[in-house]
Amino acid sequence: MSDQLVHEESVEAAGASQIHFHKIWNHIVEHLEEMHQENTPTNHGGVDPVRLIDWAEDHNHLTRSQSRFLHQCRRARNAYAHVAFDGYQGPLGYPPKDVADRLGRILSSLTKPPKASSGLPRATTCEVETPIRDALAIMREHDFSQLPYRHPDQGWLLVTRAQIAHWVEQSTEHDGACLLDLKSPVGYLAGESGPGAVVPRRLSTSIRLADVVLELEQAFVTPDHEPGGYPTVLVLEDGSDNPPFIMAPDNLPESYRRLGR
Repeated sequence: MSDQLVHEESVEAAGASQIHFHKIWNHIVEHLEEMHQENTPTNHGGVDPVRLIDWAEDHNHLTRSQSRFLHQCRRARNAYAHVAFDGYQGPLGYPPKDVADRLGRILSSLTKPPKASSGLPRATTCEVETPIRDALAIMREHDFSQLPYRHPDQGWLLVTRAQIAHWVEQSTEHDGACLLDLKSPVGYLAGESGPGAVVPRRLSTSIRLADVVLELEQAFVTPDHEPGGYPTVLVLEDGSDNPPFIMAPDNLPESYRRLGR
């Protein structure tokens, strides 16, 4: 293949990326305008993209990283547009494919927000009567830090390595002796005689994946001893006995990708 042909194909691909970029950008602006109009019906005039993006971030339609990315795209898009000066007609530059692809994922997350369970695995669970020893074995086998279980009075809780470590510490005498019954059920740890229940954040499958991500991010800044402080979110199907979907820190990268972050 000649160098000239390679160059022509490269220019053609770059041009397609440019068209793709502008088409998606226009759709995003149009969609944000519609959302803004629905929420502020008294405003009948156009809103510039800067204010639209800031408004969408303030109202949790965009995350901070998405908003920052769109502002960067806004500043760069003139370079991707056709311009004419000093006898030249054409773009000043072409958007990288990764940029156009991410822009497309942001548009998708705005127009068709992924459901809460999108891309999340079903949790491996245990029973409230499962011996602590067996729960530890399951966590070791799968390299988990926690196991969800359904408590008859408190709903879905977690048994965690940290909770068991707290139990060990609490049960250790001053001389270092520690006598534990690892055949005790995991539900024992949630009782008054144990270190206390680990209450995860619990959401419904009817909400958006973006809301699940936000809940997990909030868990990172919530003290561990408070309800919802453990970095795991359970997504529950209303009226179902199926194991919940689970979002843990390991699930964040894929969820961010789905949301165009």
